[in-house]
Amino acid sequence: AGELLDVSGVAVGGAATAGGGTDKEDSPSPPLLNSEEEREALIRRLLRSEELIRQLKTIVKAQHGKIEELRERLDIAPTSVQSFIAEQDLEMLATLKKENEEYRLTTHTLKADLLKFKTDNETLKKANRRLRALLQQEQPTPSAAATLLP
Repeated sequence: AGELLDVSGVAVGGAATAGGGTDKEDSPSPPLLNSEEEREALIRRLLRSEELIRQLKTIVKAQHGKIEELRERLDIAPTSVQSFIAEQDLEMLATLKKENEEYRLTTHTLKADLLKFKTDNETLKKANRRLRALLQQEQPTPSAAATLLP
C-alpha cells in the first residue's frame, strides 16, 4: 500500500504491475542480478511505460476532440438562441396585434353603444319633461279646486 511505484505502475522492489496483479519477472530477486536480467527488466519497464504513454496520448487527443466539439456547439448555440428569441418576439408581436385589433373593435362598438344610449337618454328626458308639463296642466290648482266645491 505504501510502496513506491515507477512510471509503469510497477512497485520498486515489489511485485505490483500495471494491471494490479503480480508478475514473477518483477518479483524480488537476489540483490545481485546479472546485467542481462537487469537489462531485460529495464526493457520490459520501458515497453510498459511507452504503452502507457501511447494510451494517455490517445485519451488526451480524444478529450481535445470533445473540447473542440463543445466549442463549436457553443459558437453555434448563441445564434440558435437568438433566432429562437426573435421567433418568439415575432409570435408575441402577432398575438399583441391581434389582441389590439380586438380591443379596438370592442372599444369602437362600446363607443357606438354609448352614443346610442346618450341619444336615447336625451330623448327620454325630453319625453319626461313633456309628460310632467301635461300632468301639471291637467291637475287643478288649489284655488280652482275650491271654486268647484260647493
